Amino acid sequence: KQRAMADAAAEDAAPRASARARKPPDEFKVDLPERAEFVIKPGPGVALGELPLVCAKLDKYTARDPPLQLLYQAAFGRRGAAAKVKAHLREFSGYWGDSIEADSAKRSAALAKHGLNELKDVASVLGLERSGKKDELVARLVGFLTKPKRLPAHADKGSAKKKAASPKRARAKGKRPAKAADKAPRKRAKAAPAPKAAEPPKPPSALDIYLEAKLPALQEKNPAVTVSELKTHLRDKWKALAPDKRAKYEEEHADRVRAHEEELKKLAAKPAIVDSDDDEDEDEDGEGDEGGDDGESAAEEGGEEPSKGDE
Repeated sequence: KQRAMADAAAEDAAPRASARARKPPDEFKVDLPERAEFVIKPGPGVALGELPLVCAKLDKYTARDPPLQLLYQAAFGRRGAAAKVKAHLREFSGYWGDSIEADSAKRSAALAKHGLNELKDVASVLGLERSGKKDELVARLVGFLTKPKRLPAHADKGSAKKKAASPKRARAKGKRPAKAADKAPRKRAKAAPAPKAAEPPKPPSALDIYLEAKLPALQEKNPAVTVSELKTHLRDKWKALAPDKRAKYEEEHADRVRAHEEELKKLAAKPAIVDSDDDEDEDEDGEGDEGGDDGESAAEEGGEEPSKGDE
């Protein structure tokens, strides 16, 4: 019975062959037309990639930044892939085709839907003026994109400055290039302050005098002990020292303080001005000259009197 039951169970578990054929699944397919490659045709103006200022502005932004996205829509009337935005903008040289006026009207209507600040950002990328009302900005942008052209703002100012400052061109013209030091206003050199006399060192305290007197002998007796430890030992002894034994060190400290104060007074005192002897010599010479003149006049007077008597 067990064997029969096992065989029956095996027959039930075995797959049964079906007489019905299975249909293949239906697949949903959509036939999409192949997208034509976007081709940029040459326009009537100058390519934006030939304008140095526009190229520099494009490098400052990423392809997903709003100013470049809005500029791309204004130029091509469509959204562009992030990998192609900058490359396509550099190739753009104006609207092309037979419907340029219609395209300009569509671009103007599309730009008018955006805010004033967004339009100003696009104008700065193209090197145009940012001032004016919204309608003026839209007309300025569309007019430039219809036929891009070189403007004074698009000049490569950096290269012009380098050419003007190059020493070779200056030598060719017989002029020396101006240096930054020549252009800068010269400042008067300030007179150096007079050196101050070195002040004498401050006098040591009574404890320092005590350390100077006791430390050398203590070092000879204790060569293995460090100087800092010896000083600590002497400071402890100074604290326990009797007042009468401290007196001589305190007196020496007072003497050094008085000597220090005298030196400071000498430095602070202004030197007396000593006159030269030239003025005195001039006075003496002047007096001698006056005496000589008086003698001559007296002699003349004396000479005149005998001449009168002779007469």
